[in-house]
Amino acid sequence: MKKNLNKFFVMVGILTVLVIGLKSNAVFSQATTGGGAIQTENLPTNVVTTQDIPFRVIRALLPQDGNVISHTVRKNVWTQNQVPFFRNETVEFSFGRGIRANIGDRKNERWLGEGIVIRNGYLELNAGWRAHIQVPVHDDFFDGTIRARLALLVDYGRIHVAVDNIELSWNSSFGADLVTGLTFGTVNVKQIVEKKLREEITRGLNDKISHELNSRMESLKSQFPLIPTALSYLSLRILPDKVRLYVHGLRDRLVFVQLPSGDYFKPNHTHGDKDFNGNGPRFQSHIHFFVSGNHVYRKIYVFAKETKSDWTTASGWSEERLVYSAPPGYRIETLGVTRTFNRIVDRTLSGHGSHELDSAFGPVYLYGDHGGDDTGVYTALTMKNYTYRLPVVLKRDLTNTRQTVQANLTPVFYKPPHTNGDRDFNGHGPNMNLNISLARTSTQVKLQMYLKARETKGDLTTAAGTYEKVIYRVPDGYRITNILGKTSWPNLVNYEDKDHSINIFFTPLGLMNMYGDRSGNDAGIYTGVLALFNYAVPIEIERIY
Repeated sequence: MKKNLNKFFVMVGILTVLVIGLKSNAVFSQATTGGGAIQTENLPTNVVTTQDIPFRVIRALLPQDGNVISHTVRKNVWTQNQVPFFRNETVEFSFGRGIRANIGDRKNERWLGEGIVIRNGYLELNAGWRAHIQVPVHDDFFDGTIRARLALLVDYGRIHVAVDNIELSWNSSFGADLVTGLTFGTVNVKQIVEKKLREEITRGLNDKISHELNSRMESLKSQFPLIPTALSYLSLRILPDKVRLYVHGLRDRLVFVQLPSGDYFKPNHTHGDKDFNGNGPRFQSHIHFFVSGNHVYRKIYVFAKETKSDWTTASGWSEERLVYSAPPGYRIETLGVTRTFNRIVDRTLSGHGSHELDSAFGPVYLYGDHGGDDTGVYTALTMKNYTYRLPVVLKRDLTNTRQTVQANLTPVFYKPPHTNGDRDFNGHGPNMNLNISLARTSTQVKLQMYLKARETKGDLTTAAGTYEKVIYRVPDGYRITNILGKTSWPNLVNYEDKDHSINIFFTPLGLMNMYGDRSGNDAGIYTGVLALFNYAVPIEIERIY
């Protein structure tokens, strides 16, 4: 029996690491080094078996260097051609080989070195790509090289692949040179091509490798019925020359937690003149998971720095946000990840406006440079929807009688009463200040919004007041013990109104639409706030009878 189990663990380990990296059951992205960065290994303490697998064994089972992997984007685009690459919209890639798109260039293909290299904590892809795709203005062939990390999700017996941190370079060609100088509307055609390439390279690798591995997994399931269960209890650590597989005790309960959506974070200005002025910035972001009490929290770190000039910089940590609470009868044993501090993105941005990128945690929207001051004003990060699920290991604990409920904040439109002056701000501001807080008793939680609008000169027309609303009442037999996370947001919005338009602010609680001055009377009639909340208040309650 022991011999069969060892054989089973080896086979599971080899198949699992075939896909390279992380996605949702274990995070393998490299933590930053230097600058006081956090790098933590946090594995369950009740590991029953470990198995080291040499990298040479794994590499022999992966696609070999030089082999071409083909991904069809759209069929029959150029029906006059017979060869699939020329007939269809196609993206192809080859590990370790600089493949070319045009027939005449293929005699000049070169080797790029090892196609897959193991690092301490992740695996790196080095490949060539070529594409025949349809783009605005010009249809042609493009090629170049890719560096990327590959990511893994092992989820209840199914393996999924994700590609992370793609660095794309282009070979010089007529098509590449042409689209570099062309625009379609206001967008550079090369940027359109590159976005499409990133999407299709990601989709192609995901589909091809996932399909191959899962077809192999089906045959193993018939031989080893424990595989679907055991795969839910795996953690991996990638070492410099091998992969270490951890199989945790099946007496634990492993849950995969969907991260709350709607993260928006604008770091503070920390250096320079606030204007990136077309120089980047280089935008780096990380996410940190940690356990406190019987709860899991996350924080996001953002560092955006100008690439030259006076090195304008914005940096800082977001507020901590509750991710998960253990249910009654359980306690959190640990997080089922090899690192709790993980990179979301590291990219030098170009141009004005927002940039949508893929990451191991889901789509990320970066706001770097725009016309005018940036840091502390515009530069920010948004994670609208996380695709990553965090593995959490639970232990049975009958002494835990508490649970967490979520109270969603609903939209509020509040106009504070007129308190001073003649009701008309008359183009003098006003200064607008919005504070929001949460208050609790043992039976209810209340939202409090204080808004003050005050004219900057003249008779100091003022509107000011507090709006209150009960957002949660505890059911019979329970009492409220805590609000988990932040309960006060002083100066959530604080600015001087300078025109007659509605001013919109992104905040950690959602969109705040501020109504200040207009033509005519304002205070008590027009001035106010429309709060479009995107926030759920985590409330801890306890059974009392």
